[in-house]
Amino acid sequence: MSLVDGFKSLFTKQVNAGIFGFFSPSAMPSMGDRDRLKAYTSWVFACVNAISERFVDMELKLQTMDKDGDWQDIDSHPALDTLHFVNNFWSLNDLLFHAAAMLELDGNEFWYLVKSGKTVEEIWPLDPSKVNVVKSSTEFISGYVFRNERGVEIPFEPSEMIHFKRFNPNNPYRGMGTVAGAAIPIDTDKYASEWQRNFFGNSAMPSAVLQAEGKLSQDQYDRIRANWETKFKGVENAHKLGILESNLKFTPISPTSRDMEFTAGRKDLRDQILAIFRVPKVILGITEDVNYAAAQATEYIFSKYVIKPKMEAFIETLNEYFLPLFNLDNMKNRFSFSDPVPENLDQQRLDRADGISHYYMTPNEARAQIGLEPIDGGDTLYVPSLYMPIGMESEPTTEPTPEAAKRKLKRLLKPERKIKVNTKKVSAKRNAYIAGQISEAHKTFTKLNNKLLSMLLSNLKSGKSRATLRTKTANDLVRILFSNYKDWIGLVFDATKDGMETVMEQSGKDAISEVGADVAFDLTNPRALDYLQEHALDNATSYSDTMKESIALEVQEGVEGGETIDEISGRIGQFFDDQSDFRAERLARTETIDAYSQGNLEGYRQSGVVSGKEWLADSNACADCQVNEDDGVIDLDATFSSGDDAPPLHPNCECALQPVTSADE
Repeated sequence: MSLVDGFKSLFTKQVNAGIFGFFSPSAMPSMGDRDRLKAYTSWVFACVNAISERFVDMELKLQTMDKDGDWQDIDSHPALDTLHFVNNFWSLNDLLFHAAAMLELDGNEFWYLVKSGKTVEEIWPLDPSKVNVVKSSTEFISGYVFRNERGVEIPFEPSEMIHFKRFNPNNPYRGMGTVAGAAIPIDTDKYASEWQRNFFGNSAMPSAVLQAEGKLSQDQYDRIRANWETKFKGVENAHKLGILESNLKFTPISPTSRDMEFTAGRKDLRDQILAIFRVPKVILGITEDVNYAAAQATEYIFSKYVIKPKMEAFIETLNEYFLPLFNLDNMKNRFSFSDPVPENLDQQRLDRADGISHYYMTPNEARAQIGLEPIDGGDTLYVPSLYMPIGMESEPTTEPTPEAAKRKLKRLLKPERKIKVNTKKVSAKRNAYIAGQISEAHKTFTKLNNKLLSMLLSNLKSGKSRATLRTKTANDLVRILFSNYKDWIGLVFDATKDGMETVMEQSGKDAISEVGADVAFDLTNPRALDYLQEHALDNATSYSDTMKESIALEVQEGVEGGETIDEISGRIGQFFDDQSDFRAERLARTETIDAYSQGNLEGYRQSGVVSGKEWLADSNACADCQVNEDDGVIDLDATFSSGDDAPPLHPNCECALQPVTSADE
């Protein structure tokens, strides 16, 4: 069935009387279904979007079980194709967002499946408030009825519909959304918001009164009112000096304590709504009394206890009802998804420390978890009292004190030797992280370029620019075009610095974890701050100057060719279309690689156990990288022969940095 035919059936399908042949009427949506969808404003909008935007990050996988009972990914299958190519107007992201949002708002999501024979060709999500479930005395559900925009009721067989629903204790046929559970605070907040809007819009209470002695005539009243409003009403007349006529007295009216409590009450309503949706404030950008560590923990909790369960419920429905439509046995095949929960690195570090100190984990087991090579003596468990190997008798020692035992354990955990690095693993981890951050930075700089283009076109289309063009002076036109060039550089600097901070902090943490140091990476270290300030400014200035020179050439050619302002604007727009993406990607790559490299070095400096470094060239290293390796161990703050502090030396460099303790030099 074609897309047009499938969609047309929503409006032309004839009602089959047999579908209503059971004893019970339809399970009609209760009153207020449309109201629940209309609640998609204010804090409900913020919460639903926060959940749905994370939900669409789901990495869907189709898997089959092999003979050993292990799940293997299936790269291509019609079941996957149908989800990825929903219909000619919807993408998979649209489908997932709609499902997540509707389940929060209404508790139900209905997919109408357009089939050609038994083959599912398209999926059309329906408005759940317009779908009724038809009860059956024998089959539980005999079908569904959809009321389209023309008011026509269209029946569907159960095989034509997939119904996702949330638990509803009051109705087994329809789900219950979060909005229904939060109905009271949502309604109260809505009415409070409308009251507040009407208060300011209709001036429910005047800000002051003018009092006159005695009674005013109508003419006097009208004259005084018109004169006062003309001179003092409106933002533009704020703080003007007012002179009152004889016998007039100005009395301001201040808000009462009850009025001031109104705002606090709305904040309480907000917190109730967020709590019912289980969306932490920091996820919505509300950072009241939230530090960085708490924000990280919040992200972990939100992903694990809110987003992941919703993904699991969604996948269960797909496996139960969608997979069989493609002749797949759901006992041997399944949909799955990548775990959205980020690693809790701090907790893992604490677990390793606890395991070693309470003698249920050896140092080598702890090192293996973070990808470090085993060390001599690291396979023995040590008791906490005397730190002797389990099973050995205590022998006299010249240093039987706990302090001496701790020093011995420290030497075992941090021996005076090179800290071995799995070059391939470190490079793969670094490259994967850098690739992800480059992608995010690329998006940021693409948006930034659009803003820069708007600034240029706004300047170019000013009356001053048109007057300048008549004199055929390209340099003057360029000066007008870049009249707010400092603002331009400031925007690029802010975007660059923000991206570099994120990358440098993660890289520093990786470096400290790599050498097994028990310290926290400090991005506020003056050395780190100086680097960020200097290099972010260098990158921003270099990027901006290069763009300015190229755009100036475009303007020069336009002026010499006798083009109008509109034609020159089109020329600049075309330049951004042709160059913006490439330049944004190059800036993203430069700042990300630089920040990661410097973050590694700063992490080693802050670790307290690294004082030197060595360049480890990979098997396909270029001549320059091999020369750097020949330098051997150098001081941590020194540069290699190529002039670089650390890998990568070039975009495809797979080399790694070897941290070295002072005893090795």
